[in-house]
Amino acid sequence: MKKQDLSKFSTDTLKQKELILKIVLAIFLGVLLILIGLLIFMISKGEINPLIAVPITLFPVLLISLKQLKDIRTEIQSRQ
Repeated sequence: MKKQDLSKFSTDTLKQKELILKIVLAIFLGVLLILIGLLIFMISKGEINPLIAVPITLFPVLLISLKQLKDIRTEIQSRQ
C-alpha cells in the first residue's frame, strides 16, 4: 500500500479522514472483539475450526490503522 503524504491535504480534509477512520476503527474493533470472544468460546468447548485464525490475522490490520490515525493526528497538531 502506498503511503500518503499527509502534508498535501488540507486541515479540513485531514479532520474528515480522522473522523471516518475513528468510526471505522470503532466498528472494526467491536467486530474483532466479538470474534475473539467467539474464539475463546470455541476453544473452551473443544471445537477447533479454521475460522479461529480470522481474528489473529485481522489484528495487524488494526495496528496499521491505529498507526495511520496517529499520523493524521500528528499532522493536524503540527499545523496548529
